[in-house]
Amino acid sequence: MDGAAGRIVTLDTDAPPLRTVRLAFCELRHYGAWAWTQFPDGSGWGAVPHPGADYAALAARLGYPDPMSYCYEHEFAHSFVEQEVSGRPSGVLWALAHGRKAPDSTAHEEALAQAFQGFLRGGLPMTAVSPYVDWYALRAKALSLLEGAAWP
Repeated sequence: MDGAAGRIVTLDTDAPPLRTVRLAFCELRHYGAWAWTQFPDGSGWGAVPHPGADYAALAARLGYPDPMSYCYEHEFAHSFVEQEVSGRPSGVLWALAHGRKAPDSTAHEEALAQAFQGFLRGGLPMTAVSPYVDWYALRAKALSLLEGAAWP
């Protein structure tokens, strides 16, 4: 991965992803120990699980068997929820992939991604209430995409 302030972050690997989920504004790739969000302009952003018990506890609380499963689906949740609710790519991941300052809405996007993950895998109620969002339909669509992810 290459990136600096104001530069596009790109992926430099010959390894094939273990699975891929294609969304409207990006493609999410799982490489085993890390996840990569690829945008159509060639930019992207990678994520790895944070070390430590707090991250593992968060993953477990939200219904994930291990920190990498949580990490991969957290990147997915960023992009999927923004796509479905707002009709745009993740502002957080887009900024990171383009070497820009994270948007002021970062905390909101992070909270919504985690809430959706708890609803998706952890059996938690979706607390982000909106008369315009059918969270149950979005959960079904997300599970379909994740379970149908392309495997090489």
